[in-house]
Amino acid sequence: MAARFSYLMFLIVLVAFCGCSTAKYINFRKATHVFLRNEIGSGVVLNYHCQSKDDDLGNRTLAYDEEWEWEFKTSIWFNTLFWCRMDWWDDINKVQIRGAFDIYYGLRDIEVCHRHCYRTATYDGVYDSYSREPYLVWRQPKRLRQSTN
Repeated sequence: MAARFSYLMFLIVLVAFCGCSTAKYINFRKATHVFLRNEIGSGVVLNYHCQSKDDDLGNRTLAYDEEWEWEFKTSIWFNTLFWCRMDWWDDINKVQIRGAFDIYYGLRDIEVCHRHCYRTATYDGVYDSYSREPYLVWRQPKRLRQSTN
């Protein structure tokens, strides 16, 4: 009976660790890499803040034509979710563009981009650029607020 209880406790602890996206100490799962590239326009700086329920990646900026990458280990259930809030100044229309979207969702992305997911921010939205047919992950809103500049 004690052996069964010990085995059961071991399985519970193992499943708990495997379910955490931050369990980097479990080496049998390979890391997933997400790349974000700014192709909005020359001179446009992309401000963004990405996070999951376990990891806050902080406020960051990307200049035009720059790329940022991070890696993590997904949950064994493939339900790992990272989302980002972004903003940038649209100099053509003189408005601040803001929004949020899911940059990585395991159940959606594991079949599409496997362990390397490429996202490209453009003037009209953020695209998955890994596929042969890039698809829109997030459409930029039309106008959110007028600037006081």
